[in-house]
Amino acid sequence: CPERAPPQPGQPAVIRWKEMMRFHGSYPDEQGRPGPARALFVTDVNARMGDDRLVCQEMEAVLDRQVDFDRSLPGSSADGGEGGERPDIESVMCWKDVRIGSWMRDERGGIRELREVHGQSVRFQRPTGAFWVDDAGAVLLTSYGKPGEAGRGQTGAKPKDELVLTQTRVDFRKGMEGQVGMDDAGKPDGYREATFHGDVRVLRYTVTNPTAADADVT
Repeated sequence: CPERAPPQPGQPAVIRWKEMMRFHGSYPDEQGRPGPARALFVTDVNARMGDDRLVCQEMEAVLDRQVDFDRSLPGSSADGGEGGERPDIESVMCWKDVRIGSWMRDERGGIRELREVHGQSVRFQRPTGAFWVDDAGAVLLTSYGKPGEAGRGQTGAKPKDELVLTQTRVDFRKGMEGQVGMDDAGKPDGYREATFHGDVRVLRYTVTNPTAADADVT
């Protein structure tokens, strides 16, 4: 199973938005107790980190700790403190025209597969790899393979002009949940599973480019 190339050390997540960004250094939980930091991005949100890309109209990211911008100089809580780690994203929630794409690579760094999730409401927990799509949506897997091997992503030693670009699409109407296996370092370990609900339809076909079906996530 092809793996996503992990971001290089120090590689930031780049998030762009059009209308507004609101940041809470400590957001209260349901009991009113101080909780971890949260950031809300509104309108034409575009996020990229390594081989991962996300576009939507609204996105909320929950960090793994509180952030004190009153002490945001080097050595403060926002900077990670002396010898500490910088805050990291714990979970992400996206709404309205959500499209998430991840390029998967082989052991030589070549692109093997594009994995995508489309929906109107998508949630993802980074530590566990669990994700949910509410209501209707689609999952797409696009890869090169031999004729008749659509969706397997087997490139072998043959040049791409001897292969076909195929796409497997799963449509659903009443939500789905799944999980991408994570190792102890928080990287995908190849394990994945998903359950689809409501009028599920699976299609497999040949495409001419990896962003077919309006999946412009590259």
